[in-house]
Amino acid sequence: SKQKIEEKISSGEYTIAFIIPKNFYKSLQEYEKGKVKEKITVIVKGKNIITLLAKEDFYAKIFEFTSRVVSLSYLERKDAPLDEEDTLAFTVIYKQNQSKDSIFEIQMLDGKSENLELLPLRGILSVIILLTSLSAAMFFLQDKGKGQFETFSSSYCKRILFTYVFLATLDSTSISLLALRLCKATVFLPYDLVISFLFALVCTAYSTVLTLLLGKIQRFAALISLIILCSLIFSPILIDVAALSGIKIFRVIGHLLPPYYYLKSYWQQENVLESILALSFMLVCIKIIPYRRTTR
Repeated sequence: SKQKIEEKISSGEYTIAFIIPKNFYKSLQEYEKGKVKEKITVIVKGKNIITLLAKEDFYAKIFEFTSRVVSLSYLERKDAPLDEEDTLAFTVIYKQNQSKDSIFEIQMLDGKSENLELLPLRGILSVIILLTSLSAAMFFLQDKGKGQFETFSSSYCKRILFTYVFLATLDSTSISLLALRLCKATVFLPYDLVISFLFALVCTAYSTVLTLLLGKIQRFAALISLIILCSLIFSPILIDVAALSGIKIFRVIGHLLPPYYYLKSYWQQENVLESILALSFMLVCIKIIPYRRTTR
């Protein structure tokens, strides 16, 4: 039943479901003025780019069937000759009378609607924010190499490093959030503000930990391209590679990348706790990892 399907979607057992009405075939035969009376219901939990991809894939599978039924129905009603050899005339008639109405009706269980085509933009911006954070850490290492922080205590140097990275990351996050807002790619602004600020802190702590571990700008620079590439692949920017493939190592790699936590938190609020735990762990690491001074 539809209720059971909605329960399975809500629990996460199913990602997407299609409900085809019993009289869908008859509806295609009787459509008038490009309007389909009975539509296929697509049920999803909400805010998931897989909705768009699954809908298009499903439509591609049934397109030949639906277009044939609609076209032949029109020809029969108009008493047009069904001459198979006259393909050109048939094509012209088909294009002139093709239904412009969607046969799908999207139902999101969380009650929210969103421009699904813009969802990848959020993922791409999250990677740019991470790149900004890593770049700010490189600037710190550059200044450190010039001996600018030699007179400060180790704990104070850590605070300077964190501030270096956080200010740049916060600026990038604010601009990205504004871009998403202008593109109308946000649903609930207060929640977006919370997870965006949390993401800025996660990126800052992440870059700070890497800086303390690597210590030298050459090592850090060599790692940045790998981090960005992995973020583009293993973070759920377009689709969740780890979830769809079922390969555990992909999920492990995803958990090593800040955009993974941010995008997961955006799609499901229960994942915010995961981001908070990751941030807490990295803050402890910043406290424990010793600050290494420049050796000349």
